[in-house]
Amino acid sequence: MWKLKTFLVVFILFLLSSSSLARERIVSTAPSTTEILFALNLGEYVVGVTDFCNYPKEAREKIRIGGNFNFNLERITLLQPTCVVLLKGNSRLKTFCKKMNIRYIEVTYNSLSDIYNSIYTIGKAFKIEKKANLLINNIKMGLNRVLSKLDKINKKYRFRVLLVVYREINKLKDIWVATDKSFLGEILKLCRVQNIFQDIDKPYVKVSLEEILARNPDIIIEASSINLGIDPKKSLLLWSKLGQINAVRYKRIYVLSKPYITIPGPRIPFIARDFINCIYGKK
Repeated sequence: MWKLKTFLVVFILFLLSSSSLARERIVSTAPSTTEILFALNLGEYVVGVTDFCNYPKEAREKIRIGGNFNFNLERITLLQPTCVVLLKGNSRLKTFCKKMNIRYIEVTYNSLSDIYNSIYTIGKAFKIEKKANLLINNIKMGLNRVLSKLDKINKKYRFRVLLVVYREINKLKDIWVATDKSFLGEILKLCRVQNIFQDIDKPYVKVSLEEILARNPDIIIEASSINLGIDPKKSLLLWSKLGQINAVRYKRIYVLSKPYITIPGPRIPFIARDFINCIYGKK
């Protein structure tokens, strides 16, 4: 009899938690957030995503709400969301949510710890902390598994790397790089190399060709969003204008335009793997 009562209590609690979650209508305002929501098995409750949310494939079936600086607030309203997950600093969306009395969750993804904390914040908001912790641990284990390959590499010299995250197409202009303060920079550092802009106290910074020449990187990695249209074949020719730097001299210029390469989410271990393949060759 006691076991039956215990079972009934657990079953009722399960139904209550399921029913409360079933009422959720979530709007995601970043590709990383969308990936995290789906990884936490919240995908079925997502009703709106940005124009750039294409992973997992189920995300492509969701209503598009714009992106970055042009979110369609009218469309978001029509979706009748119960919760909007927004990036910290997006005052326009935050003001909108307050005005419309829509619950919102603020997240940030600058560093690896930011990513882990944001995953837990989302999990806690929907009362699935255990799933959030499991996802965090899986990402960390995946990252450690990839990085363990470096133990077989005996390198006395630390390569000095330039990590580009944005530039004009077919031009060495408006160049933005990742520093050690960014999640990409942190992953690069875990790959046992030195970021030539490690001294900058911002996650991302715009730099000049003169600064790049002065710091003379051994390797240039362009971690380019696939949407930017950076052509890997043209990059070496373009950077060859800086012939005096080591990366050009030894043809160590790599363009990584995988769909996940700049997304701070569950596929972080893949980014580390790609960095290692560029720096040390495929292992």
